[in-house]
Amino acid sequence: LMPHCLKRSRIKKYISSKIWEDNFIQNARYIFTLSIKEASTIPEKYKNKNIIVFPNSVLIPETQNNIEFIPPPWKDDIGHSKKVLLFLSRFDSIKGIYLLIDAWKNFYYSEEINNWVLAIVGYGDNGKLEKFVNNMKNKNYLRNVFVYPPAFGKFKDSCFRNSDAFILPSYSEASPMSALEALSYGKPSIISSSCGIYENAKFINKSLSRLSDIPYIECSSNIKSIYKCLKKLLNMDKSLLDEYSRKSIEFIDQNYNAKNNLKELMKIYDSIIKGKRISRKYIYR
Repeated sequence: LMPHCLKRSRIKKYISSKIWEDNFIQNARYIFTLSIKEASTIPEKYKNKNIIVFPNSVLIPETQNNIEFIPPPWKDDIGHSKKVLLFLSRFDSIKGIYLLIDAWKNFYYSEEINNWVLAIVGYGDNGKLEKFVNNMKNKNYLRNVFVYPPAFGKFKDSCFRNSDAFILPSYSEASPMSALEALSYGKPSIISSSCGIYENAKFINKSLSRLSDIPYIECSSNIKSIYKCLKKLLNMDKSLLDEYSRKSIEFIDQNYNAKNNLKELMKIYDSIIKGKRISRKYIYR
């Protein structure tokens, strides 16, 4: 039901809604959503439904001492002296990847990226993005950018552990796992406001008098904003980077820790089954 998603394959979505989707939802008592933004897109025809907001959660990673070292995919391309800004997601324009590349292009003649590299890890476009990046590099429009295949399991873990920062400038998200994971690893991050990570935590914890400050740099999904946020990140000293890292881990532990949230989710399911009242903090309307 997200606006950007509804614009794609409209005919197929219309057919599926008429064949089974509308009837299926009409017979439901509750609608689960992953974010405030997703909940706000529920059509008025379902206004009689109880809408639950329950975002994705992640596990806090184990300490480095307990992990087998797996080299990251950029080990042969990037020297140890350079810092790595990681983009890890699907290669889809909705993720803001081409906005990111356009913003990064503005640093071509800048010394600010001499010690930084943009590592793009993902899948989903049959090589289109890699060809685009290589073409820009061959024309001397782009430098210090590398594209790699998708990484899962211990290889994804290696990407997060061996990167220095993370970025996800998406146009539209519900509850992006890659951004939550990056924060759980303590990566100073640039994340678009469209991802709703702080917004969702603030909604669920609305009964608290105060929620910690946004633990990442928040950008808008446009080139100017992404460039401004990149410039801020690239010029941060170690102490400030370390502060973002610490705040990121604390924020995830307090709001998106799967060990805690799984218990809450089971309480919701138990309440639904037994016809009991669900905690109001998860009810959108």
